[in-house]
Amino acid sequence: MTYTSETYAKKVVPISIPSDRLKHPAEKATDREVRNPRGLLGSLQRPATQTAAALQCTVSMLHGQISNPTVATLQEANKALRLSKNNADVGIHFRRLGELSDLAFVCMADASWGTRGDGSSQGGYLVFLVDKDMLEGKEGPYILLGWRSAKLTGMSRSSLNSESQAAAMGVDSLGYVKTSWSS
Repeated sequence: MTYTSETYAKKVVPISIPSDRLKHPAEKATDREVRNPRGLLGSLQRPATQTAAALQCTVSMLHGQISNPTVATLQEANKALRLSKNNADVGIHFRRLGELSDLAFVCMADASWGTRGDGSSQGGYLVFLVDKDMLEGKEGPYILLGWRSAKLTGMSRSSLNSESQAAAMGVDSLGYVKTSWSS
């Protein structure tokens, strides 16, 4: 069974930016223009959290720019929409992997130190259900069960600190998934 955002993505429209504004990407967005990226990012939030894990970081980073948007922010929001529309058919695929006793849960986490406009860091994780053979380095099918990419709550003084925060988020999610699965 595959879940995609194809139908939804077709309905979302890009931000209209006058051509004279495109020549000055560093200019601040007007009060009227500020409403546009808020609406578009709200529309992109649904696929980013439901079917398009690859979109989540981009949407999160753009949300961080909404309080002080520029014309470039509007352009980046439109670029994110194009990414969403171009990949709307990918989605999440659920299939039988084998016997439950042959499966394992895996979490992968990563972070990027000080990459956001305010100097904070971005972190994220992916939680998978995999065949246990993959734990030994073998290739095999998997199911993506959960993901997140978000601004890390604590200000990091090092890359290691950012990585640790992202790993902690991932472990929390992994614990939740495992507990939910066993219920």
